[in-house]
Amino acid sequence: MAGAISGTTMAAIAAMVAGAAMQYKAQQDAASRQRQQIQSELQRQQDYQKQAEKVALDRVQDYDPEQRQNRQQQIEQQVTDDLLQPVQQAQPGMQAQSAVQGSVSQDYTAARAQSQAEQMKSAEALARIMGKITGANRLRQDEALNMMATGQQIDRLKNFSQGSQGVGQLEAQLAGTPDGGLTLAGSLAQTLGSVGLMGGFSGASTAGGASSAGTTADVWAGQAPKVGANFTNGGLGFKAPASFGWP
Repeated sequence: MAGAISGTTMAAIAAMVAGAAMQYKAQQDAASRQRQQIQSELQRQQDYQKQAEKVALDRVQDYDPEQRQNRQQQIEQQVTDDLLQPVQQAQPGMQAQSAVQGSVSQDYTAARAQSQAEQMKSAEALARIMGKITGANRLRQDEALNMMATGQQIDRLKNFSQGSQGVGQLEAQLAGTPDGGLTLAGSLAQTLGSVGLMGGFSGASTAGGASSAGTTADVWAGQAPKVGANFTNGGLGFKAPASFGWP
């Protein structure tokens, strides 16, 4: 049938379409992998950010006035106890050393006991004063050390975040690279389709040329020209049939 597409041409077109589809799929799959990789990296960055914020907020809570007062009181009491413990342990020995041999009056005994009690009170008062002074200083030292540790922890999270970001960018680039096998297969299919399509057109042209050549050969052989042909006697060297009445 005139104008019909041959099977070879159809196969060539199908190969070109299939090749284009494979290349498109490779590109779409690569884009999808890249989007997933980027989303994963963004989630990791958000996790690092949340961890850093939590570390900072936890440290800020340490500066609550009530909590600071409680910690300072605990430090003061600990320092006071540490200072009084040696005095309390040494008190029995000091009393024995200061004891007077022989008979003494009750007034002396009372005065001696009162003196020892006053010494103990003075030691306790001094221990409390030292506890308050040391407690305030130690509280500030502890807060400074904790703040430094917090800064170091946030710096580590920052380094982890930067390292993860660098790796994530590389992984995203690799994920965005289309599949080599599928791309190559699509390119080959398109190339084969193009070659097949060119071959189909070449065959049709050859067939058309052969048909035209046959018609011309018929005219040159003295066959009657086809209807509608415009010949002049001797103009193109055609051999007209005798029925035309040309000399």
